[in-house]
Amino acid sequence: MKIKFIYAYALLFSGLFLFSCSSDDSSNNPDQESEEIENTPIESSEVVSKILIEGATKEAGTPPTPNEAISFEVVSGTSALQTEGFDIAINSDTELTGAYLQIKNVDGEVANEYFDIDFSALSGKSVPQHIKKRSVKKTVQAIEVEADVEIDVDFETSLEPGTFCYVICVYDANGNISAPQEVCITVESWGGKNDLVAVWNLEKEEETYMEETYSYIVGEEICDDYNSNFSCEDDTIVEYQYCGLVDSGTLNLKVDGTYVYETSGYENELDYEASVNECKAIYVKVEDYYWTKGYWAYNAEKEEIYIVRYEYIDRYGDEEYSGTYEEGDAYVGSAKVILSGNSLIILEEDIDSSYKSYFNK
Repeated sequence: MKIKFIYAYALLFSGLFLFSCSSDDSSNNPDQESEEIENTPIESSEVVSKILIEGATKEAGTPPTPNEAISFEVVSGTSALQTEGFDIAINSDTELTGAYLQIKNVDGEVANEYFDIDFSALSGKSVPQHIKKRSVKKTVQAIEVEADVEIDVDFETSLEPGTFCYVICVYDANGNISAPQEVCITVESWGGKNDLVAVWNLEKEEETYMEETYSYIVGEEICDDYNSNFSCEDDTIVEYQYCGLVDSGTLNLKVDGTYVYETSGYENELDYEASVNECKAIYVKVEDYYWTKGYWAYNAEKEEIYIVRYEYIDRYGDEEYSGTYEEGDAYVGSAKVILSGNSLIILEEDIDSSYKSYFNK
């Protein structure tokens, strides 16, 4: 009853919110408005005053002149999220000790301050202590860029969506400074694609690994491909399987850029003591529930959704893990979006595997 109540509440809340925010003015295009906001230039002085860089010291003036004796490559992207910011991932053949970073707007105006970033002070982003390795959750898990150095850049909450650029050069312990590289960043607005705003019902999942695909359909029990076994007191060998199912799953993408995602189901676990005593497989049904809440954003150019998780509950039987994350330290992930009418596919691809979650509304 509790699971049904939560599900119904999500449906009612979403419907109420969408109705109250609807408009009869067909000239309004929410997607276009979102893109216009994201393309708005942000003044370099505003970014400098609202940017938070791990291991950095703000200095007046301009950085030292490069001698271009060393080189490097920026291997990170050009998108950022409100509050959470972005990462600058760097590769180099040189053992680097730091970087100089300047902010400029898209018109070329450079801020009159710069950041001196000490790489020895970088700690890396925190990783949640409890993450179940299940494909339905991989769509909200971050994929780290393989890089020699990763700089964590966050924003104050008051920085609005828009565009700006940064200019970065790196240095080593011998005083060598690379030539600068410029990267322009788009700070995505929350939400951003009106067709995605809905309560999406999970239908099935597909996991492909080494060209072999496994399907998991909501409401259908699945079992391990192999049997396990145990020995009775008279040395009789009894085989058994682990089975389970997901009986419901919803992804509620709201117009204000927030989301709620939850799944519920069960797994059949072997009651080992009872099974040995009876010399047959006796199972106990263990309830499995997962819930997460946060913000979402859409990148129209890449056709990707970004999920920023601030709260989660992961319950398996009597065990429960839950947590909240501070702004700037949320759990961030991205995935490809394939949208067609009332159908939605969220796709994540690795080097030799892919994960698809199919939804409808």
